Amino acid sequence: MTLVALDASGSEAAHTVTLGDGSFAFDLPAGSYTLRAERSGAALPRIADARVVVRAQASRSLPQHVVVTGDTGIR
Repeated sequence: MTLVALDASGSEAAHTVTLGDGSFAFDLPAGSYTLRAERSGAALPRIADARVVVRAQASRSLPQHVVVTGDTGIR
């Protein structure tokens, strides 16, 4: 799945593809972002936008962790 990081103005700041285990990484400067899953046309999974504030202290050696949740439709 592709995730897009949108900056405060709604412009794409970065995008990434999730790994098989669902993990992902962005290299973003400090600021407020909305993480959005790009839709492939399928109804599921439904992934809600996630708002995140990247702290200035975050770095590759001290990453900031974010959890994005979704509904797979499996019950």
